[in-house]
Amino acid sequence: MTYRTFIKCFSTLVLVPVSLTVSLAGVAIGKDYFLKAGVTVIPTRTFNNPKPITMWGFASCTDGTFTNCSSARVPGPTLTVTQGDQLRITVQNSLNGLYQEPVSLMIPGLIKGLSQPMAPVWMIPPKKPQGPNWPGAPVANGSRPTPANPADQNDPAYRYRVRSFDMETAVGATQTYVWDAFNATTGAGVKEGTYLYQSGTHPAVQVQMGLFGPLIVYPPTGFGSAYAAPATPGNPGHPATVYNAEAVLLYSEIDPALHDAIATGHYGPNPPLLNPPPNWMTSTVNYTPRFFLINGKPYSTNSPVIPAGSLGQTVLLRFLNAGLATKVPTLQDTFNIIQTPPSNLPYMTLLAEDGYPVSWLKQQYSLLLPAGKTMDAVITTTTTVSTGATGANIALYDRRLNLTNSSVTPGGQLTYLNVGGVPAVNVFPTFVNFGSVQLFRPVQQTVTIKNNGLSALLAVNAAPACPPAAPACTDAAEFQTNTILSTIDPGKSAAITVYFMPTTKGPKNAVLHIASSDPNQPTIDIPLYAVGM
Repeated sequence: MTYRTFIKCFSTLVLVPVSLTVSLAGVAIGKDYFLKAGVTVIPTRTFNNPKPITMWGFASCTDGTFTNCSSARVPGPTLTVTQGDQLRITVQNSLNGLYQEPVSLMIPGLIKGLSQPMAPVWMIPPKKPQGPNWPGAPVANGSRPTPANPADQNDPAYRYRVRSFDMETAVGATQTYVWDAFNATTGAGVKEGTYLYQSGTHPAVQVQMGLFGPLIVYPPTGFGSAYAAPATPGNPGHPATVYNAEAVLLYSEIDPALHDAIATGHYGPNPPLLNPPPNWMTSTVNYTPRFFLINGKPYSTNSPVIPAGSLGQTVLLRFLNAGLATKVPTLQDTFNIIQTPPSNLPYMTLLAEDGYPVSWLKQQYSLLLPAGKTMDAVITTTTTVSTGATGANIALYDRRLNLTNSSVTPGGQLTYLNVGGVPAVNVFPTFVNFGSVQLFRPVQQTVTIKNNGLSALLAVNAAPACPPAAPACTDAAEFQTNTILSTIDPGKSAAITVYFMPTTKGPKNAVLHIASSDPNQPTIDIPLYAVGM
């Protein structure tokens, strides 16, 4: 399938502003961030990728010297600011490798203001590849040159195209981008909402490569209420919605072919005429993603859950789509704990789109999230769970079924909202096959139990047992395990060794019965299979 839109991306790490300045002449309080654009690599087999994937990403730095920085990460760090503040983001371009470009920074949905209006960079595209930074290409800053003869469609001025939506930061250089405090009269400045910051230079490539991140602008009242809608003709408006917790959810994609072309310097509109490299790409028109991510990672059995408050609370969900195709985030409330007012049904209440409050609050269990869009919605959970547990997980997935990591499933755009901070057990592999084994010859395999939840997994116990369909089986006696009874902390794992020694010939079927304190899955049965020879 071919997609023809831009990309933007998001992450969940929230950064504390590195400085706070107060001007004496009525200028608003400001917040400064320092981001370094650099190269990072996703190692082989991180999520079923057969070879490393080169990414561009932003690193967070403590100050403008750019000497104390984190590693470049994709998506970039989450920036937070309050409406009423001026926002200043200083970018250093540290891209390296065989393909380099200037970068810039823009925040779709926010008007910068009078302090530093946007200054696009125009260029006449070169007829052939000319190396990093397009040396020798005619460039114009701010606006396109005026045609000498407007009636002449062949006038060179008409050949200029925007290559950057704002002033550029050349490779090795540093630039500061400024957004004024919000001006209610003009609508310019830092306004409440959920936004994507991204490179405004060659976005079809740079945003897909990873130069993006999230910006959350809180209202003047700060965290805890959001999106009051003023009354307008025919619309009574509504007050701000109060919430107790928030979770950010970014949908994005990776086309490894594009990243390989950039890493090898084989990207551009005009490949060599003689023996062009087989991985050369001329554009992202035939963009074909293979990996589908939420908050920078696809789902796997190692995926951590996303904290979503406690039972009885209202949670603000901030959705962003950085991919090239529309997504349909959908909730699956297995434990029936979502009862969002006023209907008290398992729906989300949509509050805002692209940072603008909706005129009328709507309730729905899924969202239509086009490329580049942001949407904010809330859910409210019950104070108890029917199982008696102290919390539960809510599945969230893309209803368009981008649920694979290349050819491997489950994966892709699936995650779990963890309400109540409960543990969450994951077991892999989900099937153990010993194959054919000679009589009285012991063999062994390992099963791993991981706690992807937010609190300790208690009283973990595992032992071979008969399958539920054959409760009177005799095969279970031929399987043994080093039974454990222990605690697994959040993010940690425990290994169980399962032994098999056949005493008779023929197929053997049993299960590894695992019991734990996971309130959502108190027991799990892993099928065990072998053949005695």
